Amino acid sequence: MFLCSFFGYKKRTAFSTSISLAQISEFSLIIVAQGLFLGHLSQEIFSLTVILAVITIVLTSYFIKYEDRVYFKLAGVLEIFDKLTGAYGHLEYLPRKKHEVILCGYNRIGYSIVNTLKKLKKKLLVVDFNPEVIGELIKEKVPCIYGDIGDSEILERINLKGAEMVISTVPIKRDNLLLIKKTKEQNKKAMIFVTSTQIKNALDLYDAGADYVILPHFLGGEHVSLLIEDFTSDINSIIKTKINHIEDLKKRRTLGHEHPAHHK
Repeated sequence: MFLCSFFGYKKRTAFSTSISLAQISEFSLIIVAQGLFLGHLSQEIFSLTVILAVITIVLTSYFIKYEDRVYFKLAGVLEIFDKLTGAYGHLEYLPRKKHEVILCGYNRIGYSIVNTLKKLKKKLLVVDFNPEVIGELIKEKVPCIYGDIGDSEILERINLKGAEMVISTVPIKRDNLLLIKKTKEQNKKAMIFVTSTQIKNALDLYDAGADYVILPHFLGGEHVSLLIEDFTSDINSIIKTKINHIEDLKKRRTLGHEHPAHHK
């Protein structure tokens, strides 16, 4: 958590990273086994390491599963880590106070959304908790603010009252519920699009007031079905689509969208 915070990541990201690395790795067992074989370590130390590995690996599984609950229980105590972010805490580019569209999460889905909104000439504000992403957006003169949408203070700062549309590509249910609640309180007319990775959570988000819930693992099939309709009506359009897709993929590769694990 200290290292992540020192390099500018908010306490939420730092916590998620550190809690995933809380266990002793299986490589530790190889090291102590070699130490035991060479006579450098006792049987007691070897046994203790094995027990420690089993306990921490099991606990980490539950920590990851219930990460959100653990985080919000400890959020107050973890405030000290946000102080380590230094200048990153004020990383933003806000040339105007009112924005027509607020996009929370500039990941692979968010990148496509931003391109579409630029074409539509919509006044956009991007919220993201990756300082590197915000730094790049500032260079491109895209209105943005560094922060976590799970933080009420950030939601107060982004002026939800003036937005026509609020979009979240963050798949965390609790964060999206908070975003829906705050938006509904300040702006009942705004359209709300949120993201979920589970059908149950998507239905809960609809019940909370979301206008549309994005399920990323269904998007591919829906997109292909629309392409098939276009291609059957105009077979020549596949050539244009292919060329555009290749160009887009090349650009995404330079932006680091290559690997599935990359998301912020």
